[in-house]
Amino acid sequence: MDLRVKKLSKSLIIFVLLILFFLINILMKNTVPPEYVLDLKFHYTAMEAYQRLELMGQELRESYMKCLLIFDMLYMVIYTILVSRTLLYLWGHQKLDWVCMAVLFSDFLENITVLYLLNTFPVYSFKGGFLASFFTTTKWVFVVMIIMLLLGGLFRTIMGRIGKSTF
Repeated sequence: MDLRVKKLSKSLIIFVLLILFFLINILMKNTVPPEYVLDLKFHYTAMEAYQRLELMGQELRESYMKCLLIFDMLYMVIYTILVSRTLLYLWGHQKLDWVCMAVLFSDFLENITVLYLLNTFPVYSFKGGFLASFFTTTKWVFVVMIIMLLLGGLFRTIMGRIGKSTF
């Protein structure tokens, strides 16, 4: 296959994933107001989690549950592939995929524990709230690592192109 066609196809895959990434993000924001979503906080206590769930009311809790099961599960797969492909493009190898998988795994466990909280509400589970928060914080730590890898890879790519063009 021609090298240009391969590059175009890789770019097209990243572009389609990027569109899906933003589309699902918009759908999630329209399903559950971001100020209620536990996934978006860096850390929370079990008590704070239950306070948010109580503020939601039954209808919004049901929407949140559907959002986690439908949109967020799909979202995890899309952003994992998107970031993995982008890191491959920027760094030229797949040795960094473990960070993408760590985010995916943490996000999945976060969703499972938040779904547990939603399903058992109003019964209070300190362990459930603690685990949900733990997986949320773990996810965000790995997301920060990914952001640093993306920025580092972008810087590396730009500097490589500048170096090639000046010689």
